[in-house]
Amino acid sequence: MFQLHQPSRGIECRSKMSCQNCSKKHHTSICDAEQRPEGMLTARQSGKAEVVYPVVLLEVDGIKTRALLDTGAESSYASAKLINALHKKPAEIKTRRIEMMLGSTTTKAKLSNVNIKSINEDISLNVSVSKVDMPELIALPNPKYDELKRKYQHFDGVQMDDNDSRPLLPVHLVLGAKKPKTPNSNQ
Repeated sequence: MFQLHQPSRGIECRSKMSCQNCSKKHHTSICDAEQRPEGMLTARQSGKAEVVYPVVLLEVDGIKTRALLDTGAESSYASAKLINALHKKPAEIKTRRIEMMLGSTTTKAKLSNVNIKSINEDISLNVSVSKVDMPELIALPNPKYDELKRKYQHFDGVQMDDNDSRPLLPVHLVLGAKKPKTPNSNQ
């Protein structure tokens, strides 16, 4: 079984970024500091705050799957299970430096071209995805959309196509939306 080792203390973190809570050199999500800026929600924050991840149900070359929308990612990723089910061979292999919460690594990325469509097929987009050698990228708690719509008035009129009742929902695709920096860019 795949397990991700997470540092239990900020001192073990290899992140080169400063924490948004205490300004020390570790990732904000593993900060042990009790005080957080008002309204900030981190992966380790305790309490009863609810998080609904931006996950959509869509088709990838005809296979229905879930995709996590990651507006901070410059690349898109697909699980090995999805790529294998699509019978995709890499269109390109590139050496990439990948920055992660716990540090960075250099790897050979196997890129495949896929077509994603909304469930109602109103929207279609060709995307290059990096194969990640995992059966699923992440499993998220079921947001129970029907309950959320009853609980929060601002969801009135929102249509959700994912009615899965399992407690954990597998995600096989991460769609990056951040435009990569170019050498002449000030972004």
